[in-house]
Amino acid sequence: MVDQKPVSVEWQIVFCIVPYFWIFAFYRIEKLTMGIILGIASISAGIAIQIWSPIPYGFVLAILLSTGVAIYFIIIWSRDWNAKISNLPSVKSPLVLLQERYAKGEITKEEFDTIKSDLKD
Repeated sequence: MVDQKPVSVEWQIVFCIVPYFWIFAFYRIEKLTMGIILGIASISAGIAIQIWSPIPYGFVLAILLSTGVAIYFIIIWSRDWNAKISNLPSVKSPLVLLQERYAKGEITKEEFDTIKSDLKD
């Protein structure tokens, strides 16, 4: 399971540029399957460009194209991931919830101390 926390879009782009790190970039946003499919499609398109390209150094064009496509999708999907994560309710620790209840006056000092000692045990 991936950590449910926002990711840096800039670092995601760096991971896409460095060979084999693009897998980690897609994994972090739970799009590994789509990333692998995208990688296979990009490699296939790159091979096709190399074979049928009338220009010399068609592999340079293929690398630029496949990297550009990966960067485009990682930016879109990372932003979607961050938006999804920011809408999740935050998880508070039991001690924080206890302190909030005490601050609101829902429990007495004695109840607070008793529950707090139970939580620490």
